[in-house]
Amino acid sequence: MKLRSTAWKSVLVGGMCMVAGYFVLPSGTSQTIVYSVIGKASVVCILVGIHLHRPKDRLGWYLLAVAVACFTLGDDVFTVYSRSEEHTSELQSRQYL
Repeated sequence: MKLRSTAWKSVLVGGMCMVAGYFVLPSGTSQTIVYSVIGKASVVCILVGIHLHRPKDRLGWYLLAVAVACFTLGDDVFTVYSRSEEHTSELQSRQYL
């Protein structure tokens, strides 16, 4: 029970530190990496929250985790392809949809 009551506080403080750290990073590459980590961490937090709280209707939470994962993956694919010569990609568009 203690884990449930303190986990959200730890995630909140850690997330605030990550967001604050994002803005003080010197290069765009390091900011891109932190942005990607924050996106992936949010998916993990949703899944851990489902496991800890065991809501009756889990489907909506799982769909939210999938949607956030697709959005994060879309950002990662966009970042990789925007640094290459071809700036548009069908794969990139599919991830956002």
